[in-house]
Amino acid sequence: MSKTTLRTVLLVLISIVIIYSPRLTHAYIKSSSKVTKNIMASQLLTWAVPLTISVDNIIFTRTFGGDPNATDGYDLGLDVPAAPPGMTYYAYFEIPQFPNFLDTDIRTWISPYDRTIDWTLKIIRATGITSTMSWDPQNFPAKGIFILEWADSSVDMRAQDSVMFVGDRVFTITVTTGFNISGTTGYYFNNQPIVNVTMTLNGSQALSDTDGMYSIIGISEGNYILLPSKDGELGTSISAFDASMVLRYVVGLVSLTPYQMIAADVSGNGSISAFDASYILRHVVGLITEFPVADDWSFVPSGFAIDENNWNTAPNHLSYSPLNSDQTEQDFKGIIYGDVSGNWSPIRQQLAAVPKSLTGEAIVQLGDMVPLPQHQFMVPVKVNSTGEILSAKLKITYDPQVLCFQDLSLGETMREYCVNYHLNQGELTIALAGAHAITSTSDLVLVKFETIDHKFNPQSTIKLKQVVLNEGLIKANFFDNQLSHNPSMPFTMELLQNYPNPFNPQTHILFQIPKTTRVVLEIYDILGQETCTLINEEMPAGYHEVSWDGRDSNGRKIASGVYIYMLKAGDFMDSKKMLFIQ
Repeated sequence: MSKTTLRTVLLVLISIVIIYSPRLTHAYIKSSSKVTKNIMASQLLTWAVPLTISVDNIIFTRTFGGDPNATDGYDLGLDVPAAPPGMTYYAYFEIPQFPNFLDTDIRTWISPYDRTIDWTLKIIRATGITSTMSWDPQNFPAKGIFILEWADSSVDMRAQDSVMFVGDRVFTITVTTGFNISGTTGYYFNNQPIVNVTMTLNGSQALSDTDGMYSIIGISEGNYILLPSKDGELGTSISAFDASMVLRYVVGLVSLTPYQMIAADVSGNGSISAFDASYILRHVVGLITEFPVADDWSFVPSGFAIDENNWNTAPNHLSYSPLNSDQTEQDFKGIIYGDVSGNWSPIRQQLAAVPKSLTGEAIVQLGDMVPLPQHQFMVPVKVNSTGEILSAKLKITYDPQVLCFQDLSLGETMREYCVNYHLNQGELTIALAGAHAITSTSDLVLVKFETIDHKFNPQSTIKLKQVVLNEGLIKANFFDNQLSHNPSMPFTMELLQNYPNPFNPQTHILFQIPKTTRVVLEIYDILGQETCTLINEEMPAGYHEVSWDGRDSNGRKIASGVYIYMLKAGDFMDSKKMLFIQ
């Protein structure tokens, strides 16, 4: 009889003795973990995962694993037999071959690890008992997806470290092996890790972690396309400064890297123009929420040799035809469309290297109101900066019940700048960018308003609420600057149309004067003969109204017809027609 056969017979005899000896069974259970540890220590297994099954003070340790010398049957020296089940709570691995019950079940684990393996773990004599099974995910090998299944449930054993269950259970542990793909996602300008990038591989998906790393494991051989994507989380990366960089590139003042070119081409037409700068400005002020390219992000494989000639044909994916080995360092560069300066970061950071001339401090304030005809006035936004200004974003607020925004124009030194604005219930957001910097004291923009009811409106306030210059590189001091406007004091001379018109027996004539002056208001008939003088005196600044009862200077009732009323106030003179009907 050979040594192997003799050893097998001895194991059978031991099992028979254990079945009929409860005390010996108890002793064997208590020492089983020690036996397992001794055998594990003496055998250099490729990998092994101990499972701890516990209830109250009863603990079983059952181990499964892989070894290149193992088979899927019983392997003397690798597998460890367990006592056959008795009449008490018990846990064991089950195999079809003798000895059927195992404490440790080691299976074949040979490169290229492309086979599926199933282990069967049974917990019996557990009616009404709540059990816990736990494991350490770090004990799993690098390859393989390990799924624990029972009844209608399953868990990924790499993602979870324990389960609780009640009563008897038959668990199946399945490992599906194959190939792995792994890599990182980093931002194109600062290589900051990009979190939550969705990596799609022919329908399967994985997310990049806080370090920008991702991995897809257990992939069978075949043809695949790996496509990264991401939405949102743009932060404050897109600004008017990016529009300025586009304009400077268009006129040849600066160069852009191929990745910056992708960021600049927000129209998605494969070229860079002032039209892209316009889109960026419209995005900054909120006129649009997405660019024509539709996506927020673009990704380019880091291994792609991108240059100024092929940037607009750079791939956004990796192809495997076929995938027949592990693929590591499958890295991607992420790009936010519109972030030409590359200042995106999970935590907002200032650009690491910019010309000193584009930094500094500035004082920004609302200038004096400039009166205009028709109850309108202009408010300039003035800046005095120590740095060169290429872009600006402003927010101005006002009471839309009192004032009506009319128009926006650029200051004299800003004529070559692009500007966009967005109006939203009394908040005016303005973005402007240019290719050539302004360096002296200037008017950035002039904002035109009109008083809604020039005679009866209460005092209103115009506030400068936000100023961002060169993406924050120039510190803007504006101190919540505000102007008060009292529409009871007009800015200009004006003669208004009488009401009612036609009239009988009385009409009202309105006029406004911005300062105290001598006023003459006269009525003439259609032939130019004076009918009467209503006012000939010095009057204070303000809005005025005078009534006329249709009588001449002698108190006689006038005849029906067209009459002309004329206002003279200093150098100002104006006239209008009215119709009297009997």
